Amino acid sequence: MDPDSYLWARQEPDYVGILAREVAQVAGNSVDQQRLCKHVAARLLDRIRVRVAKGEECAVAARLLDGVDVAAVAREESLLPCVLARAEELDEDSVGMSREQVRELAGRVAERIALVGCWDNRVSDTVPAEIQPLHMSQVRESLGALIPAGLHKSLDKAAAKVKDVFGPVSGGSVLFMDGWRVSVRVEDALASSKLQEDALEFFLLLLRRLCTVLGLPVAIASKTVGKVVGQSDSATKVSSVMEGWRTVWNGADVRSKEELLMMVAVDDRKLSQDWMCVSVKSTVKGQRLGEATRLLVRIHDAAKRPSVARRVARNLDVLLRGMGAAVDGGAGPEVEFLTVPACPVVSQRSLCAFGLLMGHCASHAGTPALDVSSPAFVPDAGRVLRAIFSEFRTDAGARGTRDIDMLLTEKEACRAVFQKLGVAPGLVPAREPYAPLSSVSRVVPAQAGARRQSVLEGGESQRTLRVLTWNIAGGLKSDDAPSSHSLMDQQASVVKEVLRWERSYGCDVLALQECDGDMPLSELSAQFQFAGSAEAHDTRGFVHVYVRRGVSSEALAVGSTGSSVAVRVGRGEIGGEAGLAIGAVHLPSGDSSGKRTKIMTQLCDALCDDGNAMIVGDMNMKDDKVTD
Repeated sequence: MDPDSYLWARQEPDYVGILAREVAQVAGNSVDQQRLCKHVAARLLDRIRVRVAKGEECAVAARLLDGVDVAAVAREESLLPCVLARAEELDEDSVGMSREQVRELAGRVAERIALVGCWDNRVSDTVPAEIQPLHMSQVRESLGALIPAGLHKSLDKAAAKVKDVFGPVSGGSVLFMDGWRVSVRVEDALASSKLQEDALEFFLLLLRRLCTVLGLPVAIASKTVGKVVGQSDSATKVSSVMEGWRTVWNGADVRSKEELLMMVAVDDRKLSQDWMCVSVKSTVKGQRLGEATRLLVRIHDAAKRPSVARRVARNLDVLLRGMGAAVDGGAGPEVEFLTVPACPVVSQRSLCAFGLLMGHCASHAGTPALDVSSPAFVPDAGRVLRAIFSEFRTDAGARGTRDIDMLLTEKEACRAVFQKLGVAPGLVPAREPYAPLSSVSRVVPAQAGARRQSVLEGGESQRTLRVLTWNIAGGLKSDDAPSSHSLMDQQASVVKEVLRWERSYGCDVLALQECDGDMPLSELSAQFQFAGSAEAHDTRGFVHVYVRRGVSSEALAVGSTGSSVAVRVGRGEIGGEAGLAIGAVHLPSGDSSGKRTKIMTQLCDALCDDGNAMIVGDMNMKDDKVTD
């Protein structure tokens, strides 16, 4: 089952046959049970519908059954002849119905009594054949067919395979783009100029988001579409597969654009598929794809294979114009071969094709693109994607999210990403000169009404005081960790990440919640000095505070404020002679708003005497409450 396909894939099940077999199995040889089961099956298929009888129908039914022992006649299976005989006796003028209408109603009354054992003022109508398909959604819902494909139990095995592909990674090691999950291990793959399929779809979704936000007249197709277009040997197969697509292809949206870009795989090899970049336009410049009478298919194929080009062009014609394109007898799409950079390694062709696709998008956005004539085009494309992925991971982590969509909602942000996709980064990353706090001479005061931020200026360099807070859930193993992963392994991973932040960003103050004990983590002692700990009585574990060595600090008493530790840093360097007071907390969770407010108020009173204070930690309350 293709995880991108609709639940029923290319065709719907044989509902009629399935229900007929169920009727035979459930009803057995019982005539009454067969009648009931057939009625239920007909309702499931929306062949009939049960409604309340109208007033005149109830009046006629009462006359048809007047004086009839319904139970006795039903047992003898002579009810229908009885009511039909009564129908012949009724005068058309007195009942307000024609003779044919009275006979039809008599049959429905007899059918209803045979089904439920009495006349309950309800009749069954046959649903007209022309509107039966409109009601089939009720059938699908009854059979579970409207469950989203990603949640349906039939895809559980596919989901398990996804986890196996990524391996045991922690929650902070994956990113999401339009729901697509990709591991940070893609950075390692890109370092060797290889673009794995999971990463390929991630970056295709990224380009689609950039083009959508910027309003560019270009559509980006999924890799799933690219595989079908490249490998299908008949137009009928393309059309059949298309019918099952619900998430990977939006034909109406694509036909409203001027250009369709896609990655096309022309073979089904797993390890080294032959990917090409393909562009589709109308032969009339500026015309939308949905209005085109003939398509121009431009293919980046180094071998310039005519047979492959004809197959891809024919499938694209069917994809955009329907099966009519395959039988209209026209000349078919116009095919043009475009330049392909040097790419001698087969496994790198997917990255090469994606680099070309980025160039097409950049031409629409008016931003730089990588040089196709450069012999370093492929490795440059790998470095670009690796750098942008790393930047996404950093920015997402700073915002406490794994969803890249949240970073790409503004045009400015999307244009900035396009700019970076067109410039190969240096082999050696340029870093801001490291300026320790001890070299700081003065503080740049914050502007009135602006967000408080201590910007430190020393000589020609400037740097920000960086405070890190993290609930490390000490003593609890991550759900994403493998069975062999111990608590010692987890602590080692936490320490490794903290030290990476210290090296990369120069973190000055570190606040950790849910530590195992009150003693400091010895692995941090070389870079940080331990400022103190406090037990979080209302939650779990201990709160720890560390200060980077070389930064002046002193512990502060916070009285009976609860699960909090306070320290003053940078006396005479930050915020004047008083320095900056930093309080780290782990507040109670659940229905403890009064207690949380009391602790925060007491902590503010204890720290803010000099007007320079900062409170960080796991506060277990919403932003508006924190602001209050």
